[in-house]
Amino acid sequence: MTDLTSGRHDWAVLGTLIHTGARVEAVFRLRIQDLRDHGNHRVLQFAEKGGKVREISVHRDLDQ
Repeated sequence: MTDLTSGRHDWAVLGTLIHTGARVEAVFRLRIQDLRDHGNHRVLQFAEKGGKVREISVHRDLDQ
């Protein structure tokens, strides 16, 4: 069961990197609280360099 969970985590990280174009460090800092629901779509809130915060819409493939 651990391999399945680990595999899903890896695919989630890769999907997030591909669909958002975010830096690796910003993706690894993501927490559940950073996924925000804006009614008809979701966004990820990234903490970037220099204390900047950036919101990126979640691609429908990534949302699944």
